[in-house]
Amino acid sequence: MPGWHVRVRIAVHHDVGMEPRGLLAAVPLLLLVVGCGAQTSVASEPKRLPVRTVDGEVQVGCGSGSSWSPAVMADGVPGVVERDVVVEAFRELLADPELSGELELSFLSAGAEETEWRVLAGDGDALTLGLGSWTEAGPAEGARTFAMAREGRRWRWLGGGDCPHLGPVLADDADGWVEVTGLSAPAADTGEVTVVVSEIACTGARDPGPFLHEPTVVETDQSVTVYWTTTPPESASCPGNPSVERTLELGAPLGERALLDGSSWPPAPVPRS
Repeated sequence: MPGWHVRVRIAVHHDVGMEPRGLLAAVPLLLLVVGCGAQTSVASEPKRLPVRTVDGEVQVGCGSGSSWSPAVMADGVPGVVERDVVVEAFRELLADPELSGELELSFLSAGAEETEWRVLAGDGDALTLGLGSWTEAGPAEGARTFAMAREGRRWRWLGGGDCPHLGPVLADDADGWVEVTGLSAPAADTGEVTVVVSEIACTGARDPGPFLHEPTVVETDQSVTVYWTTTPPESASCPGNPSVERTLELGAPLGERALLDGSSWPPAPVPRS
């Protein structure tokens, strides 16, 4: 199946590792005039990214359940719930004989008082907490999510887990992310690059080719970020997802710019082969 050739020239400035708020706003049409033989960059029409935003902030999550703004991951959403309420909820859940073994072993092993937490999303009656150490770049090793809801005067644990893939939440719930996992040596004198891609969700080891959507590519002076989606199956087993090669045609040679995978938060550098 032939590769897609995508021509996107968006002149925004976004350093590697920075929060891409500017990518979510309208980008004016720019023409950078050539001088003294310098490379010309031309911005095309603004591109709409396939990610969910709230008040201009991209929303991220761990693959299922709640989503939140990266800005709250370090210190949490303020004013949602008092610390004493959460500590008492932890005590209550740890006292439940059906839950205490699992919670003591993993989520609340430090105890109700000493467990580090912040509110990622929710209100006073339904909470998604980030346990352990989190920053705006995501959870540290061993950090987890923890969801609970109030039922009358008691709290019910809804579940939680680690965050193996923190990424932007897609605006269309029917779409799934494609991960860009590799980059072949790009041509030095053209904008063509060959990348290796695979679907992230469980797909029953199907051939991803017929289900891949056209990617969105955002180019800046420092980086090229690829946002690639697919149509996932309604349900499937997870024996491992095949990878396929596809060709992108950029507005200028990749050069020393980083190629970034937009399915991760923050966008992750794609290793060159």
